[in-house]
Amino acid sequence: MNLGVGAYRTDEEKPYVFEVVKDIEKELLDEFVSGKLNKEYLPIEGHTGFNEASKKLIFGQNCQNLDSIVTVQSISGTGALRIGGEFLKKFMPEIVYVPNPTWSNHYSIFENSGLKTSEYPYFDPKDKGLDFEGMVDYLSKLKEGSIVLLHVAAHNPTGVDPTKENWSQIADLMKSKKLFPFFDTAYQGFASGSLENDAFPIRLFNEKGFQMFVAQSYAKNMGLYGERIGAFHVVCNTPDTANKLLSQLKY
Repeated sequence: MNLGVGAYRTDEEKPYVFEVVKDIEKELLDEFVSGKLNKEYLPIEGHTGFNEASKKLIFGQNCQNLDSIVTVQSISGTGALRIGGEFLKKFMPEIVYVPNPTWSNHYSIFENSGLKTSEYPYFDPKDKGLDFEGMVDYLSKLKEGSIVLLHVAAHNPTGVDPTKENWSQIADLMKSKKLFPFFDTAYQGFASGSLENDAFPIRLFNEKGFQMFVAQSYAKNMGLYGERIGAFHVVCNTPDTANKLLSQLKY
């Protein structure tokens, strides 16, 4: 492991490439050689199959409102965050509340999108755990419509995550206060070893009827560091709203 950036490494300190990635690369090469695939431009929103697969991976194969979730391909998680930031600046120019501490790039991404950031309590340095009481107390005092950035799993940089019970309480609080969740997920499957377990917070919030943003990266959990592959999702209240919102994201 390279603990500085949270990356898999071989004994030779090179990026570890999963066997499944090698297998798919071979399949893709065969399809290019045979002429089945080419390098034609993708739609502005990205590869349709990739977007649908990404949506199901994070929200679940049996998600009941997939047609109300709009997804666009992005330049890794950073690009997804920037798309979200640009949208917020145009339509919801509020402060983005981030955990203290958080991934250092969160500040520059949102500030370069024209947004302000502020911190809410998260890490307790005394017991090296979650300052849950401080977090919920702070969030309970935010005004309606405030945007709250949440790490889904394997919190960067502390590695401290809320329990499922914590997440349920956070969701209920944010629902009652009408706060807007902006999830950042770069480690689905990386934290617990289970894609399903690590998607719990997003699926919980979705089941509770939140409209929300999700920035998704495949750099860490799939080992696709150099591919810069990610997706940006917006959960809407209806399929019609999702269709209208897609045009804004493409713009």
